[in-house]
Formats: sequence, C-alpha cells, structure tokens
Amino acid sequence: MKKLIIIFIMSFLSISSWADDGLESTLLERVDTAKRTLQETQATINQQHKKLAAQIQQQLATIQTLRAKAKSIQKVEDEQLLSLSELQQQVKVSQEQQYYQMQLASSFAEQINQSPLHTQNKGIDFKFVKAYVSTKLLPVWENEKIVDTHNQLRRFETIKLGPISIALAENHAGYVNHSFNNAFASLETEHTSPDFFENISELRSDGKASILFDPTLGNAKKLKIKEQSIGDYVQQGGTWAYPILFFALLAAATAILKVIQFVKLPALDTSTFQNLKKVVATGDSIQITSFVNKQNTIHKELITIAKNNPVSQLRDDMLISVLNGTKYRNEKFLGIITTCAAISPLLGLLGTVSGMIHTFMMMNIFGSGDASVVSGGISQALITTELGLIVAIPALIMSALLNKVTKSYQTKLEHFATQLSKAEFTVRGI
Repeated sequence: MKKLIIIFIMSFLSISSWADDGLESTLLERVDTAKRTLQETQATINQQHKKLAAQIQQQLATIQTLRAKAKSIQKVEDEQLLSLSELQQQVKVSQEQQYYQMQLASSFAEQINQSPLHTQNKGIDFKFVKAYVSTKLLPVWENEKIVDTHNQLRRFETIKLGPISIALAENHAGYVNHSFNNAFASLETEHTSPDFFENISELRSDGKASILFDPTLGNAKKLKIKEQSIGDYVQQGGTWAYPILFFALLAAATAILKVIQFVKLPALDTSTFQNLKKVVATGDSIQITSFVNKQNTIHKELITIAKNNPVSQLRDDMLISVLNGTKYRNEKFLGIITTCAAISPLLGLLGTVSGMIHTFMMMNIFGSGDASVVSGGISQALITTELGLIVAIPALIMSALLNKVTKSYQTKLEHFATQLSKAEFTVRGI
C-alpha cells in the first residue's frame, strides 16, 4: 500500500514539472509574437505618418495659393464696388502727378537752355564747362563798403581767398570781419604783418604775393581773449572762492613751517644705545661725559634722565614725559592741513550749488533760449568745485607725508627710550 502511494506521488510530481515547462515555453512564444507584432505596427504607423505629413504640406501650399487668388479676386471686386466719384478722384490724382512730372521736365530743359554753359547747336559743351568752372574758382576783386579802423564807412576793394577775405584801400589793408550783429563788415589790422599792405598791393597789381594769415581763422584770437589771470579766475568763482583760497594759503603756510621744523629735527642714530653701552663698559667717566655731550638734544636729555635715575617707575614716567613733549611738538598744527583738505571740497560743492541756484534764477528770468546764460552760469558754478579739489588733493598728500615722517621719528625715539628704561648705570664716576 505504501509503495503505491509513493509511486502515485512521484507520478504526480513528474506530471506537474512537465506542465510547468510547457507553460513557460508557451509564454515565451507569445511574448516573441507580441514583439514582432508591435514592431510591424510601429513601422506601419511611421509610413502612414510620413504620407500624412506630405499630404498636409501639400494642402497647406494649396491653401496659400488659394488665399493669394482670393485676395486678388477680392481686390477686383472692391474696385468694381467703388463709386464713380472715387474713380474720378483717382484719375485726378494720376493726372496731377503726370502734370507735375511734365513741369519738372520742362523746367529742367529751360534751365539747360538758359545756362551760360549752353551753346546754340550742341547743348552743353564740356570744354566750355571746364573753362567756366575755372573762371569761377579764381578769386575776383570786388567793391564793398567796410567800417575801417577809425569807425568810418569806406569803400574797399575786397578779395576772398578761401575762408578769409582781404580788404585793400589807398593807404592800408586788413582782414574783413563779417559779423552777424552788424550791418557792415569791419576791418581788422591787429594780427597783420608789417609788410601786409605792400603784399596786398602786389597781389592787386601782379596777381601774385606772399600773404601771412591766421590758419585758425580767428579762433586763436578768441582763445587769447578768453585767457584769464589767477585773480580773474578766482573772482569768476564768486564769493565762495575766497574762503577756499584762504584755506589753501593756510594749508600751504602750515605745510612749509612743518617741513622746516622736520628738517631741523636732530637725526636719530639707531646704534646710539650700543655705543653708549660700550662707553659705559670702559668705566671712564670723562669719556662717558664726552660721549653724552656729543649727542643731539633729545638723545642727551633721555640719557641724562636714565643716568640720574635708577630703574624705577619714576624713570619711565620721566622718559614718557619727554617722548610726549616731542610728539606734541612734531604733531602740532598737522591737523590744520587735514582740516583744510576736508573743508575745501565741501566749500567748492557749496559754491557749485549756489551757482546752480543762481543759474536757474537767471533761466527763470531770461528763459533757457540763450545758451550763453546757461553755460556761463554752469561754468562759473563749477569753478569753486575745481578750486576745492585743487586745494584738497595736495593738502591730503602733504598731510599723509608729514604724518608718516612724524610717526617714523616717534617710533625710533620710543625704541631708544625703551632701551634706556631698562639700562642700569652702575659704573664708577656716574
């Protein structure tokens, strides 16, 4: 019985494993079939998509063509719907354009016929054109009424040479100054050479001469007139220019005095303390006294304090007192230069603001049409700013340099005093 049950179970397991193998193979075949079907479907869709895209492009081109035809047809229909009056207006405009073109053509023909370059039979002769232009390019003497140097209206012979005009009378000659404000031109002889009259007379008689003239056409003279002295420039800056000038003089005077003071300061030798130690080590009081007397004032004072006082708080306080006194004398009045450098640009800015307010008041009274009123006021307002910066920049540089010299000198002196504060003078005779 047990054998039968075992045989039955073994048979059942073998059948189950065989069924599982068959099911797996069936599923794999179906998956392969589905993949092939999907690929074929995608290929078919791609082909159909290309065909449809080509058809769409063709239809769009057809639509554009139809739209152009519809537009032309609509235009024809609109023209057919125009009223008679509108058609008459269009005809009238066309006739006016044609008439205007005919007038231009006839006017051009008349100008050619009336031109001095026109000949009777051949129209315009280009040889004659060349001769005509050459004649026009040559300068010609003319008679003109000009106001002479004595403010009298006289007749002069004038000739135009490029951008300048020259006038000649019986006994004098000069340049012609055409002014828009005067009805008549005026004669200028200020910048002519001594032989100017002889040269112009030679030009009038012979047609050739050497003439000196201003290549700037008067601009150099205008610039010379505009040149100002320092006093005029400061005066043009207005009221606020004078405080700036005061601070400039104050800063300059202080800087000069401090430079003289620093030049007179005794030189500090960094090897003084080492030399002092060597002299003290010899024990010769005469040599020590001689060495101390040869030192400069500040070194001598510090060494004397260290020699006469033992190492204590009192010696340190006395050395510090001497250092503070030296520092005070060196730094005295340096703040004036820094203050002037800070105040000057502020005063310049204040003058600029004041000048701009004055300019706007002038514009309110006279209007903004006159550019000279506006530009003159603005230039005057900016002068104070320029003066303030001119004072501030050198003052700042000088202040920085003097402070650096003071700090360097004080550092060397403090180093020497620190060495003396720790030194013990126990040698005989001191």
